[in-house]
Amino acid sequence: MLKLDFISLCQFMDLLKSKTGIDPNSISDMASSGGGGGGGEAKAEAAAEVADTGFRKIIIREFTSGTLPVKEKFAIMKLMRAEQDLSLPDCKQRLDKPPCTIFDKIEKAKAEEIMDQLKDMPITLMSE
Repeated sequence: MLKLDFISLCQFMDLLKSKTGIDPNSISDMASSGGGGGGGEAKAEAAAEVADTGFRKIIIREFTSGTLPVKEKFAIMKLMRAEQDLSLPDCKQRLDKPPCTIFDKIEKAKAEEIMDQLKDMPITLMSE
């Protein structure tokens, strides 16, 4: 049995998806709905009940260079302060170590815009 920490597992899942085109989440959905009379229908109904609120959370999964360079850290802190009412120490505390939530409950369109701005930085982003 493999022993992976959470970040390594996420990296493995991303690698699997990029190399094979297979989404690991869909594999677990197929496996759980395949057996035993009608479990798949109940799961489909439960998934239909979860509504999209229109808000997103942006999380930095990891710093690809090991640590976040000061120049990029200040750029992210500037974005955080522009969109949220945060102090510099709060921004710095959030960016100290990954995984870290840099935006919480932000509109979907704004989240996509911010992710586009941050895509060139040495970080791995995730949006929920």
